[in-house]
Amino acid sequence: KTDSCAHNYNGYCYLTSHENATSPALPFTSAQDACRQNCGELVSIHSRRENSYVQNLYTNTNISAFLIGALTTAPLTPYWIDQSRWDYGHVNPRSGSTGSCFQMTTGTDGTWYQVDCKASQYFLCKRPAGTVCNSTPPPPVIVTPAPTNPSGCNSTSLFSSGTFTSPNYP
Repeated sequence: KTDSCAHNYNGYCYLTSHENATSPALPFTSAQDACRQNCGELVSIHSRRENSYVQNLYTNTNISAFLIGALTTAPLTPYWIDQSRWDYGHVNPRSGSTGSCFQMTTGTDGTWYQVDCKASQYFLCKRPAGTVCNSTPPPPVIVTPAPTNPSGCNSTSLFSSGTFTSPNYP
């Protein structure tokens, strides 16, 4: 199965929830689970250009904002859920602290606002381009039972008892 990604940028595939998910709007933890089922994470954004690219994915939609993979546990200390480095941020300084999660607006300049993590939102997933993802569970492991008449090959005794002979051995 090959990667059938419609949105590629800088070595990554972007999956919009409104195009790919069974439930296009979910709370943060459920959205992250949906991304992981597609071998990705909620999106982390690392440059102004990437921010613009992501924002443009929502052009001509009626979606005004979507969840990104940023969290904060204390004021002014956001981090990415995918554990990548926080090397770019576009948080609106007037965002307030209405929640620990972040959404990106699709209008104007794609700023980020804090939101309640329990609120259902559209979301965006990101994974390395070319990832072959099989979201169906692997087949069960079948354990073959031990034979009823073992050969002794897998026992603790490696040789049968008796006399060992070898040609040309003194």
